[in-house]
Amino acid sequence: MAETAEARVIQIVRKSFPIFPQLGREDGTPLVEHLLKKACDEVAPSGQGKTTGRKDHPFNMRAVRDFKNCNVHHSTCIETKKAATVGLGFQTDKDFKLPEMDEMGREKKEPEKPSKAELVLNPLCEKHFQDVQTDFCEDYWSTGNGYMEVVRDGAKIVGLYHVPAPDVFVVIEGDGFNKHYEVTTDETSDKKFARFGDLDDFLTRDVGKELATGEKKVTELIHFRRPTSLSKEYGFPDWLAGTAAIELVQCLFQHTFDFFLNRGVPEFMLFLLGGTVDEKTWTSIEAAMEAHIGLQQSHKSSAFNIPGPEIKVQLEKLAMEGKTDGLFGEMMEVTGLNIVSAHRVPPLLAGIQTPGKLGATNELPNAIMAFQLLVIGQAQKDITTTLECTLGNKKHNGGLGLAPGDFNYKKITDQIDLDKADTVARMRQPAAEAKAEGRDTKQGVKK
Repeated sequence: MAETAEARVIQIVRKSFPIFPQLGREDGTPLVEHLLKKACDEVAPSGQGKTTGRKDHPFNMRAVRDFKNCNVHHSTCIETKKAATVGLGFQTDKDFKLPEMDEMGREKKEPEKPSKAELVLNPLCEKHFQDVQTDFCEDYWSTGNGYMEVVRDGAKIVGLYHVPAPDVFVVIEGDGFNKHYEVTTDETSDKKFARFGDLDDFLTRDVGKELATGEKKVTELIHFRRPTSLSKEYGFPDWLAGTAAIELVQCLFQHTFDFFLNRGVPEFMLFLLGGTVDEKTWTSIEAAMEAHIGLQQSHKSSAFNIPGPEIKVQLEKLAMEGKTDGLFGEMMEVTGLNIVSAHRVPPLLAGIQTPGKLGATNELPNAIMAFQLLVIGQAQKDITTTLECTLGNKKHNGGLGLAPGDFNYKKITDQIDLDKADTVARMRQPAAEAKAEGRDTKQGVKK
C-alpha cells in the first residue's frame, strides 16, 4: 500500500441531517431577520406616489405562517389561542340564563343549540362557518391578519370562504383614500377584491370599471386585522419577540440529534505503529470502523488480527461519554418559558409544568382568568366588532337578518368551573378519592 496519509488515516466525517426547514436561511442570517424581511421585493413601486399603490407586507408573511410547524411550544400556543378565541363558537340565549336545577340540586344538562349566527351562516359555507372562522383565526394569531371572502348574487350573500393571509395585499387607490385588495396565488395573479360593503362603488371607480363589464365576478373581502401601531394596513403577530428563543430550541434539537446520530463513534481507537498492513486487512479495518456510525450503533467494539511482528498496536479510549441531558433539559425549560411569554399564554396551557409553587395551588384558575381578560378577550372583541360592522350591518349584509349582539363568542372562563378547579388544585386529597367519598368539590376546601 502506498505510503500516503490516506493509507494510514481513516477520516470519518460527522453526519448531520437537518431536521428543521431552513426557511431560506442558506446564507446563515438569523431567523428573525429572515422572517422580518419583506417577501415581495419584486413588486415594482407605484408610480402614483409613496402613499398609494400596492402595499408590501411589512414582514415575510408566508414564512411567518409556515413557521408554526417549527416549534412545539409555538404551535401549541397558536392552537390554544385559536381554540380559546373562536373554538367554542358563538353564545346563545342559553348562555345568558341561570342554570336550572333538578330536585337533587344538580344542574340540568340540556343539549346545546346552535346560535343564530351559526344557523344563518352555516349554509353559506362549503362545510360550516366554524370551519371558516377557525381558518382565518389561525392566520390572525400566526400573522396578525385574517381574511374572509364574501360572494354575492346581486345584493344577497351566497358564499363565505377563507382566504390565506399571505396571498392578500392592500392596494391604496389614486385618491389616497379608497382601497381594495389584490390576491396573488400560485394559480392566479393580482385578482382584485373589493372591501366588504364597497363593491358597488368599487365597480364605478377607474380601477374597477373594466371589471364591471368583464365575465369575471368581483367579490369582497373582510379583513380581520390585529391592531398594531407598527403598520397602517396590516396587523402584526404578538409572538415575533420569541423568534430568537425558537431558533435556539432548533439549534438545541439539531445539536442533540446530531449527537445521537454520531454516537456510534467507537469507544476506543486502534493505532497501528511501526508498519503498514496489506490492503485487504486495511479494508477490513475501515469497514469495521464505519460500522460504528449511525443510530443504535453505540458501545460497539472491534477485534483485529494484525499480521506482522513489526507492527505495534496501541489502543486509545475516546472521551465520548459526555452527556447532553442536563443541558438539554435546562435550556428547554428556559426557552420554552420565553416562547410562551412572547405568546402571553399560561405555561400550563402550553404543556409546560413548572415545579414548586408556580405549579401548585390556584395557579391555573388565575392564569385562565388573566389569559381570557388580557389576551383572548381582546381578540374576541376585535373579531366580534369586525363581524358586527360587516355581516351584522343591515345596510350591507344582504338581508341576512343578523345584527350586533349575534356575534359574541363564548369565553373559556364560562365553560370551566373555576371554583371547582381552584378547590381541586388546593386539595391534599386526590380528586378521584374525594368523589368516591361523595364530597362536593364546589363547596371549597375543607376547613
